[in-house]
Amino acid sequence: MKEVTKVCIHCGSAYRYILSGVHFYDHRVNDGRFCPECMTEMVKILDSIPVKFKDVWVDASDEITLEELYASEKKVKESKSGFPMVRRVFPGLYGGGDSSHTREITVKGVSYYLTEWQHFHEYQIERHVRWDMIKDVPVHSRDNKSRVRKILYNPNKSSEPVKPFKVEPIQALTPPSSLAYALRFAEDRMDLWDSEIKIATQGDVPNE
Repeated sequence: MKEVTKVCIHCGSAYRYILSGVHFYDHRVNDGRFCPECMTEMVKILDSIPVKFKDVWVDASDEITLEELYASEKKVKESKSGFPMVRRVFPGLYGGGDSSHTREITVKGVSYYLTEWQHFHEYQIERHVRWDMIKDVPVHSRDNKSRVRKILYNPNKSSEPVKPFKVEPIQALTPPSSLAYALRFAEDRMDLWDSEIKIATQGDVPNE
């Protein structure tokens, strides 16, 4: 865990500002300008104010087709022939043995996000929309009225065989070898914090 000593710009108290590692309290009060005590009071006030607007994902398959996205992507590739193609690509997601690939494609000034799955030739077309959280409607009336995100089947790949899943055997969890390991593990799984610390400090595995 990395931390530095800061001085609160409001009350003047010195406090620990955690740069990286496990936060032992609400991450929202870990601020580089205000101490946890001052931030706690600010968070209480912010929690009492409802979120009015938010950027959300909505399905966009009813406003653009998969073929149009492919055509726009191909056009961009051809126009940048001989030059490195710059585009936004997101890390693949894995679940249930399948994997997905998401990339951003701009058509007529609108950025769409196309996600394609590898095994069953499924896809999603989405985009960000400014949403009125109080009225539960889009800010602009022309935008999609539903936040339901559809997963569609790509008929262009119907001739391709479905790829088999790779089922990996489930391995039993082993207790952490040190307290440092337990801290790193707990950073991602705070719900297992207590049990992992107990295992690391006592050196035994709790009975099932």
